[in-house]
Formats: sequence, structure tokens, C-alpha cells
Amino acid sequence: MNPPPQKQLMHLLGGPLVFAVLLLTPLAGLPFDTRGALGLLVWMAWWWIARPVHLAVTGLLPLAAASVFTL
Repeated sequence: MNPPPQKQLMHLLGGPLVFAVLLLTPLAGLPFDTRGALGLLVWMAWWWIARPVHLAVTGLLPLAAASVFTL
């Protein structure tokens, strides 16, 4: 059974939102690269658990994020 569209949209947008918050918030002096890796980890975990997209898409996130955000 598929989740309601609102819930699926929340999960689809929630991961990138958490990534952006962790990337842009200065956390205890952590460098940009470390905050980016932490944000990416949370984003991937969110999408692996909620599955708003295919798992292959989630698996390719590190490649895309590393090239776009120079992590």
C-alpha cells in the first residue's frame, strides 16, 4: 500500500531540507566538508527508511552531492 501523496512529498523534501540545515548551520566549529557529510548521511538515512524514491537514487546521492557541493 502506498502512503498518501502529502506524506510522500514530506519525505521527499525532508531529506534535502535537513541536509541544507546541517550544511549551513555552524555546528561546534565543524568544517564545511564535515557538516556536508553529516547532512548527506542524515539525508540518505531518511530516504532509505522512508523510501520516497528508488534505493538506487539514494545510493547515487553521495556522487551527486560531492560534485555539486565539493564535499
